[in-house]
Amino acid sequence: MTDTDLKDPDLYLHEVPYARFAAMRRHASLHWNPENDGAGFWSVLGYEDITAISKDPKTFSSAYANGGHRIFNENERGVGDLGSSAIGIPFISTDPPLHRAYRAAVQPGLKLNRVREMEERLKARISMLLDKVEALGNTFDFVEHIAAPFPLLTLTELFGVPAGDIRKLYEWSNALVGEDDPTLRISPEQAAATMGEMLPYASDLFDARRAEPQDDILTMLAHGTLNGEPISRADFLGTFILLLVGGNETTRNSIAHGMVAFTENPEQWALLRARPELMPLAVREILRYASPVLHMRRTATRNVVVNGQAIEKGQKVVLWYAAGNRDETVFSDPERFDITRDQRLHLSFGTGEHTCVGNRLAEVQIALMFDALIKRFPTLRITGPGRRLRSNFINGFLELPAAKG
Repeated sequence: MTDTDLKDPDLYLHEVPYARFAAMRRHASLHWNPENDGAGFWSVLGYEDITAISKDPKTFSSAYANGGHRIFNENERGVGDLGSSAIGIPFISTDPPLHRAYRAAVQPGLKLNRVREMEERLKARISMLLDKVEALGNTFDFVEHIAAPFPLLTLTELFGVPAGDIRKLYEWSNALVGEDDPTLRISPEQAAATMGEMLPYASDLFDARRAEPQDDILTMLAHGTLNGEPISRADFLGTFILLLVGGNETTRNSIAHGMVAFTENPEQWALLRARPELMPLAVREILRYASPVLHMRRTATRNVVVNGQAIEKGQKVVLWYAAGNRDETVFSDPERFDITRDQRLHLSFGTGEHTCVGNRLAEVQIALMFDALIKRFPTLRITGPGRRLRSNFINGFLELPAAKG
C-alpha cells in the first residue's frame, strides 16, 4: 500500500482513489511518498492529523520561502508554476502574522452580511443561466452552461469587471491550475502567452482602483496595507491570482460533483426536492463528498512527531483533504452520499489559519444553484463520465454531459 505515488496526476484522471486512500489510512495516517524530481514528502490521510497540522502554522509552514502550498516548491518554480517575477506572493503561501494582514485586506468584501446583500443578484444570474439552458436541446454540457459560468459571473461583480470577461477569467483560471493537463498547459510558450494576457489585465485594474476606488474587493485590496505599507503592484497581482482561482474552482467543481452525486443517488435528489429545508446540510455534504481541492502542502519548521511518526525539519507535509473527508473514524459510512448527514465539519475549505476566506460565498452560491435546479429541472441528470482535469490538486471537471429529462 505504501508504494502508491499520490503525486502522480494520472492517479486522479478518471476518479479520486478513495479506496487507496482508505487502505493506506487503515495502515497508518502518515505515509512517506518518494519523488522522482524531489526529496519526497509525507502524505497525511487522517482527518484528526490534517486538522492538527493545519492549526499549527508555527510548526507547519505555508510560506513561499519554505516552498509554499503546493507539492512542488513555489520558491523554485514560481507562483502557479509560471515563474513570473512580476507576481507577488499570494497570501495562501504566507504564515501568520503576514497571512492575517492579507486576509484583512479582502475579508470585508466576503463577510456573510455582504454575501447576503448579493443574494438577489446571484439568483438573477442563476435564472439567466437556466433560461439559456431551457433554450438548449435536451442534452448540454453542465460545466460549460452551469457550473463554470455561475461563480465566474459572481467574480465579475466582486472584481468590478464586465460580465463579458468571464471567458478570459475561465481560461486563466484553468491555466493556473492545469500545469499537469496537456490540454490546458500546452507548452511553455502558451503558458507565457497566458501570463502575457492576464498580468497586464490585472495590473490595469490595480491602477484603475488606485485612481478611482469602486465598491469591489479589488479596490479593498488595492488600497490595503501590509505592515503599515501600501500593498505593492506585485502583491496585488499575486492576490488577484489567488482570488481568481479560489473564487471559482471550489464552487464550480462542488456544483459539478454535487450534480454527479445526485444523479448516482436519485433518492437524495428526491429527498431534497421534498424537503428543501435540508439545503444547508446538503451543501455541507456536497462539499465533503466532492473535495474540490485534493490537497494542500506544508513544510515542517522543526523536528516533530505526529501520531507516532517522526517528521524532520524541512520535510514537505501534504494534507490530503480528499482522504480526510472520507475518514471512517470521523464520518460514518463515508462513501455514502447523505444530505441528512450532520457530523463533523468537512475539510474542503481547509481549517485553522488558512480556512478559505470565501467559504460563506461558496456555500451560498451552491445552495442557491441547487435550490433553482430542483425547481427548474426536476429530472436533470448527468449522462456520462465527462472529462476530468488531469491534476493532483484540483478535483475538477472540464466537461460533463447532462440531460434535462
